[in-house]
Amino acid sequence: MALTRLGPNQAVNLATNVTGTLATGNGGTGATSFAPGKVGQVVVTETTGNISTTSTSLAATGFIASITPSATTSKVLVFIAGGKLTNGPGTGRIDAHIYSQTGGGGYSDLFKFVDDNNQAGDTFGQTVSGAELHTTNTTSQVDYQVYIKVNSGTVYLNNDSQLTITMMEILA
Repeated sequence: MALTRLGPNQAVNLATNVTGTLATGNGGTGATSFAPGKVGQVVVTETTGNISTTSTSLAATGFIASITPSATTSKVLVFIAGGKLTNGPGTGRIDAHIYSQTGGGGYSDLFKFVDDNNQAGDTFGQTVSGAELHTTNTTSQVDYQVYIKVNSGTVYLNNDSQLTITMMEILA
């Protein structure tokens, strides 16, 4: 094999002047194809608005995040995080759920991310989080909405804080 010495301002054309297998560059994987499970898209929806309820039944909050899967075989990994749970005097327990709907067909319960939380004091400032891998079987828009309820009084899910729903399409 012949070696060529390059001067300080010369370059090698990799397409025509190099043969054989090249090492993987820094940070590369060397992979030429990937198995299923890649992330197809990521959609993040945030709110800093106050979300509250006095309802003793699960009630829609209006905080909605949406994603449109690219294939019917994809799944959506849904994360919720942030917020700051606070309540008014006499309030004790809060439940919070993520509901989903496909193509505007009506909401149904997907998962609970605050389970009958009972804190002492009027303001407890706890953040929330939860996640679920959702099998959607659709290429229509899927909406995720926060629903909350309280046993008495008023409860705030996002009192002067930021609440984020992150959706990741996982390709099949």
